[in-house]
Amino acid sequence: MPLFLSNEQYAVQDLVNRKVTSSYYTSKDGVAVVRVFVKSIGRGDGVVVMDPSLGSGVLLPSNSNLIRPGKVVGIEINEEPCNLARRILTKLYTNVEVVCGDTFRVAWGYKPDIIISNPPFVRWSLLDRESSRSCWI
Repeated sequence: MPLFLSNEQYAVQDLVNRKVTSSYYTSKDGVAVVRVFVKSIGRGDGVVVMDPSLGSGVLLPSNSNLIRPGKVVGIEINEEPCNLARRILTKLYTNVEVVCGDTFRVAWGYKPDIIISNPPFVRWSLLDRESSRSCWI
């Protein structure tokens, strides 16, 4: 079962205007599905692991017993979840880089071995296109 999940990681989502950034957070059921895939790739000791849509840091800690990376990179556009994820990840891993920014602008500078991420399922009908225009330009 998933490890290192806290209610705070889900509560912080309420601080985010999800329509502006089209943010989608991984449910506990989603974590379980991702764990099946991570388990299938093997241990991956010493690799660089990235979550380009980090959110509050749910996926990487929930897989910490399956993979032992040499470096962890996370990118999150929303500041509150990003800061929470940084606090959690730096307690779990020794080499952590968390960037609070737009993954579409930042991620190109990294060369991860493994990407663990929940794809951003955009609910276009709910997206406020005027407010979010700067996120996609």
